[in-house]
Amino acid sequence: VVKTVDEVENDNKPTFTAMLRFGASKFWRVLGLILLIFLITFAAIVLLSIPIIVLIILAAKYPSTALIVLTVLLVFFLVLFIIAIIIAIGLVFSYALRYAVIADTRVRESIRRGWSLLRHKLGASMLLWLISVGLGMAYGFGFIMIMLLLIIPTVFLFILLFSLGFSITKLVFALLASLLILALIILISGVGKVYFSCYWTLSWLQLNKPLDSDS
Repeated sequence: VVKTVDEVENDNKPTFTAMLRFGASKFWRVLGLILLIFLITFAAIVLLSIPIIVLIILAAKYPSTALIVLTVLLVFFLVLFIIAIIIAIGLVFSYALRYAVIADTRVRESIRRGWSLLRHKLGASMLLWLISVGLGMAYGFGFIMIMLLLIIPTVFLFILLFSLGFSITKLVFALLASLLILALIILISGVGKVYFSCYWTLSWLQLNKPLDSDS
């Protein structure tokens, strides 16, 4: 999907077979990138959680109003810092993935360049992230509403049918309807994933234009 967007932006006409073959050729690199980002995120959360645990233990062992208030404030700011770190790592991963796939750089170099792009384009990156959050909330709300409109009437229909008696025909009908709803859920979820992947790929391409010209 990432490469397809790049091909279209370059006025090429990518085929599904060619892009699938390209994706397969980048599988291990992308997997390595995902694993490394996961390890970095895990290590950052563990290291930043240690002060929180220590502060909570101290506040419980030596209870006093001043220490409890200080602990609550410090824990609050540490949690905010952890959230900020996770957001930053997520943005670095998003950029690094595009470097690994489109720019054909190796895992460590992709992460280094992703971090460099985030530092140089921090304001634009945060704006893009906020827009993606808003879009994600709208998509999530729409997804939930569609699922409720599909599932609730179907459940009531099943209850009505089986309350009139059990039969193999009704069971087969229920299974087919369930599979159809599941297929629709997968389709809508896939559309959302492709949309946001395209969003970040187009964003990455735009952010890199001034950066490439400066270098």
